[in-house]
Amino acid sequence: MRILFFLIFILVIAGIIFFLFIRYDQKISSLHKDNILLKKQLSKLKEQLKFLNNSKDNFTMQFLNVDNQYGLIPKGTLVHLSPYDNSNILQNITIAMEVGILEKALVNKTTWYYVALPVDTNINSRGWVVESSFSTFSSSSTKIVPN
Repeated sequence: MRILFFLIFILVIAGIIFFLFIRYDQKISSLHKDNILLKKQLSKLKEQLKFLNNSKDNFTMQFLNVDNQYGLIPKGTLVHLSPYDNSNILQNITIAMEVGILEKALVNKTTWYYVALPVDTNINSRGWVVESSFSTFSSSSTKIVPN
């Protein structure tokens, strides 16, 4: 009788140990998968940070004399918050319009213009436009009718 009780006790203990081992193995496997995912996310974030830091280190801005007082920007032109391709976009122009040119700057070998948009509000009415977005420049204002 004692032997039977002892064998049942050993089997119960072995079952509990086996259950704990399986549970432990599942937890370790889950943590390993999470660790791999987090390493991938971390390396992606490090690459983005490296790109941002490199672009900030090489940033140069030289203000130039404004040659023209007005310019024509076509439909689809993006008006940026700052003279930088990755800066926030203030407006996406929906019609061709003549804008007043307030400043001209050379930023990392790209020419940008600080412009005043002919809109009825002062909200997002000024911003930076890259030179390649302009279709024409003029020294005096002319009446331009959008297509």
